[in-house]
Amino acid sequence: MNFQVDDMKVLGAVEGGGRIIKNIKETTRMEKDEIEKILGFLDQSKLIEAVEGKGIWGQRQYYFNTTDEGSQKVEEYIEYLKDEWKKIIQFVTDGQREELDEYMKENKYLVNMMLTSLL
Repeated sequence: MNFQVDDMKVLGAVEGGGRIIKNIKETTRMEKDEIEKILGFLDQSKLIEAVEGKGIWGQRQYYFNTTDEGSQKVEEYIEYLKDEWKKIIQFVTDGQREELDEYMKENKYLVNMMLTSLL
């Protein structure tokens, strides 16, 4: 399976307690249509479970939970991000400005994700 950064954002939001699309949207700052597409992919990949229920006004609403496999994928990705963050810190502490700039150009989505998750 080939996961994109946005896939992992949504999976992480569900793992972090985002049970409905509104919660996931607030966490990821993504558009509802994109979230729904990713949730479908994650459900087909057996990383999340979707259960249909009723919202506060009786409308149909889906509730999401990660599966054990989904939780494991999030943990692996967190470890990967930690390792990548250590690389960035090493570039900074070693004064390797050119290498840092190149790394950030090559991994702009990854770097943006790590920085926005710190906010």
